[in-house]
Amino acid sequence: MNIEEVIKSSRPIEDQYHRTFLNVVYSGIWLEQNTLDPLKQRGLSHPQYNVLRIVKGYKAPMTVASIQQRMLYQTSNVTRIIDKLVEKGLLVKESSNEDRRVVLVNITAAGLEKLKELHDLIYGSVKRIVGKNLSIDETIMLGALLDKMRS
Repeated sequence: MNIEEVIKSSRPIEDQYHRTFLNVVYSGIWLEQNTLDPLKQRGLSHPQYNVLRIVKGYKAPMTVASIQQRMLYQTSNVTRIIDKLVEKGLLVKESSNEDRRVVLVNITAAGLEKLKELHDLIYGSVKRIVGKNLSIDETIMLGALLDKMRS
């Protein structure tokens, strides 16, 4: 289905830059909606999942600011997201030994287990959806074009 059909346009979108913009925005929303159901079913939002992955990948306690810099969505409510994950027992906050004003965030064993549980579900969905109509070469090309567009 092309973007004009999706947005129910009565005529083709003439400006290809605008058409591409709409297609990229719509496709991002579509991918997110179609791959993140396992998160909702397990009581996590996409930003919460993103924070868990960031902290796990860093392999050491992180400051809130360093987590925010790495997030897919640059949001101002990262502190609230972290607090919710602490309440769920998936993250822990502690004061820095060097500077008591600095709060460090680390993942718990329960957080690691939650990510392990979600990994195959999320990546299976992504691979199934992206791989349904794109070959691996097309996937690589699309990724390169998106990187190029953002640079």
